[in-house]
Parts: sequence; structure tokens; C-alpha cells
Amino acid sequence: MAALPAPLSFLQSMAWLHGWVGLLPGWLLLLIFLFGTTAFLQQEISAWMRPFVVVQRLIFLPQQPMVG
Repeated sequence: MAALPAPLSFLQSMAWLHGWVGLLPGWLLLLIFLFGTTAFLQQEISAWMRPFVVVQRLIFLPQQPMVG
């Protein structure tokens, strides 16, 4: 018959809790920042994934008064 493990001391249980309470929000924040960055850079990522698509941009120059 297997012996039961000894119960953790208060200090050990607090160290375990401190580790998980730090890791879980850390991973959650990492996911939030990752998805936020991809949402912010969505157009640049799409352009990077399609390098052969030519994007035409119209450049509007200010009108110059005609002299003469």
C-alpha cells in the first residue's frame, strides 16, 4: 500500500499559491497583448502575407494656382 504524502507546510503552500497566482495572470496578459498587437497591426500583417498584391494609392497634391 502506498503511503500518503506528508501535508505541505503553510510556507510551502503559500509558495505554491504565489507561483500559480503569478503565472496565470501572466499568461492571460500575454494573450491579451498578443491579440491586441495583431488587431492593431492587422493591415500590415495582411500586406506582409500578400506581397504580390499591388496596392494603388491615390496621392492628392494641393492645387497650385495657375500663373500666366
